[in-house]
Amino acid sequence: MAFQQIKYLLSQTPTLAYYEPNMRVSVSEDASSKGLGSCLMQEKYGQRELVGYTSCTLSDTEKWYLQIEKESLALTWCTDRFHQYILGLEVTLETDHKPIIQNLQTKHIDYLTPRLQRFCLQLMRYTYSVQCVPGKQLDVVDCLSQSPLEERIQEDKHSIQSLAQTYDFQVVTSSSHYSQSNGCVEVAVKVTKSLLKKNEDISMGLLSYRTTPLGSGFSPVEMLMDRRLRSILPLLPSVLEEVVRPWLAQNIEHLQNENKCLIITEDTEFVIYWTYR
Repeated sequence: MAFQQIKYLLSQTPTLAYYEPNMRVSVSEDASSKGLGSCLMQEKYGQRELVGYTSCTLSDTEKWYLQIEKESLALTWCTDRFHQYILGLEVTLETDHKPIIQNLQTKHIDYLTPRLQRFCLQLMRYTYSVQCVPGKQLDVVDCLSQSPLEERIQEDKHSIQSLAQTYDFQVVTSSSHYSQSNGCVEVAVKVTKSLLKKNEDISMGLLSYRTTPLGSGFSPVEMLMDRRLRSILPLLPSVLEEVVRPWLAQNIEHLQNENKCLIITEDTEFVIYWTYR
């Protein structure tokens, strides 16, 4: 009950202040073995007032990070969390981990590990300065990092489940022993996400993808149907005519001798294909 009462008091008006765009902004963060904690503060009339705070639980992989990597993760996560409040402003990032200042402000990015490089690149969109503050002055974020919320993991799970229900598909985990197959699946997922984001009408998006030439010079529909489809782009009538490839015309007799049946249809979708009898 006492902890719930503290949470209730922290969310009330005497504790939280209104955000003022013209006031100086600072973001404090802290990382523990359990999670991350952060708070957004502003200096108003010579006093620091709390505008917002948040926390999250570390994933199983993130728990194995080095402490400097956890602190860097906390900085990138908290700036992304308060993105709407600090973008375009000069913000002070406060941490109790002093080595991180050298990595973010003095050390060249080429000398950092790939993981720290990724964190530095994510912070480049902000105008910031890093300041080392004693841990006893960061009691709020320390408390948040020691007792984090599990919202980030739950949000990811709920978003995937809601997406599966919306588009009526089933989420199945794949084996890590077939990396090549996983790579093909990831490419297909990337193409599908791009189609959903860039097109309000999924049918027009699929039409554009099927009629766009690939690296081989042929579009997916040409490789499947041996002809082009009519799209929103103007095309010459001669391009839409049925075409029998030279290799197919030369091997028709050979295909028939091997008990393969050549079928020519007048259907608008399927022009030429063959199958076993």
